[in-house]
Amino acid sequence: MGCLHVFGDALGAHQVRQLEKDGLWELKVDVESLVPPEPEVPSLHAWLLKYDINKYLHVVLLHDRLDWLEEQGLSGFMEYPDALRAGLEAYLSKVTDHCRALPDFAEGMTLLVMGGLGRGFALSFNEWPDQWRLSAIRISDLLMLASELDRPITRYLKCIKQKEWAEGEGVKFINVNGDYNFYCFWRQLNYQLVPRDLPVSNGSMIPINNDMVLPVREEVRNLVDRHVIQTVANSYSPAIRFGRDAYFKSMQGRPIYASLGHLRAGVLAGAVETPRGPSWLLVIPREGDEQIRHLLYEMWSGFIGLYDRLVIEVEALYPEATTDAIEIRLNFVELVVSEDYVEPQPGMVIGAPVVAVNLELRIAEVRFPSDFLMHFQQPENTGERLVLRAIANGLVSLHQGVTEGVDETVLDGLMNRVLGDSGMRILHLFRTYYPIEHLLSRQTQKPIFLAHEDFVFSKLRLSEGCTAA
Repeated sequence: MGCLHVFGDALGAHQVRQLEKDGLWELKVDVESLVPPEPEVPSLHAWLLKYDINKYLHVVLLHDRLDWLEEQGLSGFMEYPDALRAGLEAYLSKVTDHCRALPDFAEGMTLLVMGGLGRGFALSFNEWPDQWRLSAIRISDLLMLASELDRPITRYLKCIKQKEWAEGEGVKFINVNGDYNFYCFWRQLNYQLVPRDLPVSNGSMIPINNDMVLPVREEVRNLVDRHVIQTVANSYSPAIRFGRDAYFKSMQGRPIYASLGHLRAGVLAGAVETPRGPSWLLVIPREGDEQIRHLLYEMWSGFIGLYDRLVIEVEALYPEATTDAIEIRLNFVELVVSEDYVEPQPGMVIGAPVVAVNLELRIAEVRFPSDFLMHFQQPENTGERLVLRAIANGLVSLHQGVTEGVDETVLDGLMNRVLGDSGMRILHLFRTYYPIEHLLSRQTQKPIFLAHEDFVFSKLRLSEGCTAA
């Protein structure tokens, strides 16, 4: 029997968090009770996931056989011998029977993920249980799907469910390129499963082009923009676009990238890429609880949105600057985060950040004093201006090749062009006087909005029964 890993720990911590974010989580069940002793089962990995409280998703990654691939070539189809196909069907049926016997079961689906190098495959089953859907997708397409925004796996499951419903109503879809091609067709039509000029009934036939995947793949790749960026240590870190989930489309294409390499090391880091080269902004990590980590992320993610504008403005002032990577480090190690609101005392002088520049390493470090958060309690954006001014000081110093003595009028001009008026805020700390304000500020539940694909689906057949006046 080939390599078999069922319901185990093959999902890493990051992947599990992503599944939880998408509304799915892994179930831990007795492996031995679900693996049939006979017949033989093909090489696979599998996970059982639960979503929407009472629905189940069985994900099965089927490995390609490299020895078969060598014999048959990339143009051949991967087909299992009858014994392996029967073993796979018995195993899938065993899992579906287990899930359908659970007291909270409502519906389920098996998602077959085809591994390998992209050649075609042919697979059929003699019987398939009721109330249990089946879909197949290549692993490359699944990874592309996972890069989309706003719960893409859940959206894919909705697509397959809507397709099954329409087929049950008599609609025939002519699609020869698989379920992901159908999903891309559905997505390209703004989730309109059946065009408005066609009835949802017998006789409706919808042909689907076999090249619907390409435009979606181009869109997702351009949006995510995975590549590597040079660091000040002259190494390269993998990165993806930061802010691709921004509400405004114009904000999604900004040249800001989050570093996956730094993130794996526990460091918040991102870079702004321009024709000059990369300009890094990172936060030096520090020990602390969830409140500290949340604050550091808010500072980094908030100011990196202004950082790209600042970088462009500074580079316009110094077009002959070095093309090597430069780095701004925000050091909050001394910062004190109080549990309760601390009122500034009369005559109290709140510290300002200090900038230290290392021209040899091409690094400028901004060190913040312990009481710096009090600046964010002011009615105007005093804290934002001090942070951005210190960052600008570091950038100008690195571009000019000096360690001190930056012209204050240059910094004033940068602040006016980048930060604008006093209403632009990144972080605002204020005192709550009523218990309800404290409870609202600590709410853990987030509102769930009706997904557009659900809204479009609910409008099908809306006009049936209506007559002309």
